[in-house]
Amino acid sequence: MSRRDPQRIRAGVRLARASPMARSFVLVDAIPGREDDVYEALGSVPAVRGRRKLTQKVGNADILALVEAADSNGIEKVMTGTLRGISGVHTIRRVALHHTIVGGLRKLMTEIEREVDGSKA
Repeated sequence: MSRRDPQRIRAGVRLARASPMARSFVLVDAIPGREDDVYEALGSVPAVRGRRKLTQKVGNADILALVEAADSNGIEKVMTGTLRGISGVHTIRRVALHHTIVGGLRKLMTEIEREVDGSKA
């Protein structure tokens, strides 16, 4: 499957490069003053494969996280059952196309994917 293959991206879920897992980038809005706590808590969630604090706000989001699961339903379960249950999380939402363009998240998304996939190229 090539990078530009339309099958790779559907409804905010990207297929992982080296596995049959589904991936989705998620924007996390923390309660003011709890950003560091939420960031650390996200690191202990097995389905969160990577995360970055946002230095430039994208809406109200404070953190960009890469979530990986077996399929889109699994990602939804992680979002609703795990991420929303983290103390200090105000809202979560999948990254929409306009966030990657207007919000300038594309570079961060690529950095996280490369880190997770183990490549620096």
